[in-house]
Amino acid sequence: GKPAATGAGYAVSEHSDADTPAVGVHTRAPPVDASRQQHVAQVAPEPADSVPVVHARDVPPPPGSGPGAIQFEESAVMCEEAIGKVKLALVRTGGADGTLTVKYATRDGTAVAGVDYVACSGLVTFAPGEIRKEIAIEIVDDDQPEPDTTFVVELSAESSIVLASRNRSCSITILDDDSWQERMLRLQTQLRNALAHTLYSSTTWSDRLRDAIELSGGVDEETGEEIPPTTFDAVMHALSLFWKVQFALVPPETWLMGWPAFVVSLGFVGLWTAVVGEIASLFGCIVGLGDFVTALTLVALGTSLPDTFA
Repeated sequence: GKPAATGAGYAVSEHSDADTPAVGVHTRAPPVDASRQQHVAQVAPEPADSVPVVHARDVPPPPGSGPGAIQFEESAVMCEEAIGKVKLALVRTGGADGTLTVKYATRDGTAVAGVDYVACSGLVTFAPGEIRKEIAIEIVDDDQPEPDTTFVVELSAESSIVLASRNRSCSITILDDDSWQERMLRLQTQLRNALAHTLYSSTTWSDRLRDAIELSGGVDEETGEEIPPTTFDAVMHALSLFWKVQFALVPPETWLMGWPAFVVSLGFVGLWTAVVGEIASLFGCIVGLGDFVTALTLVALGTSLPDTFA
């Protein structure tokens, strides 16, 4: 037969056997854009049981994206007063071609330059391909409790197209660590009081009687754990058991805003004042003391001195 004739995008094969009619087979490949022809994936023939390999030269490069625009990565930042320097990130979005330069400068808010932070300004240049830069601003640390303060860092450029439409400024809030420590101390005190109230207060008379009768070494206010009783605790428990049981008869202070507890406690105080006065009067008669001396020494000291030590 005749040699195969070829054309652009197709091949023709002719046969001249007398018994076989001439058959023309045309195979046409899809047209390829000449400008991107060099990036079309060329897959080399591989055996049927292997995976085709795509060469790195066949992956199309990213299209030209332009110079892009610059903005702050975040519009607001919070930092501790003792941080030293706060870092702000600038990012380049929408492209990375060419060189871009922006200016930055600080501006006072409730924070004052030289008192709360060090004022600064400067230029930031993005080289071709760079998409992220950082600037650092020094924070002034002092020992004076004060409220949190805020200042602003602003971006500017000779051409507005260099700046993105958002995050052209960043607000920095300085958290005062001195007042924070005071708040933590107050909170710690409140937690201790709440823990003591929870551990030592009882809501029912049965709880009060059980606490009065049982021997206990107390509770650690820091951890809330039971402390084993000592010998001294056992002796004092035996001596004060009568008074503990009596105080357990006072209604819980959570009832009716504490009024029942106040009235019953006041009644016990009056009762024992009368008892002490009667005993002092009998003792004065026995030893021959006058009523004035008895009232001044035994009754007054017997009822007021314990309150002084309490």
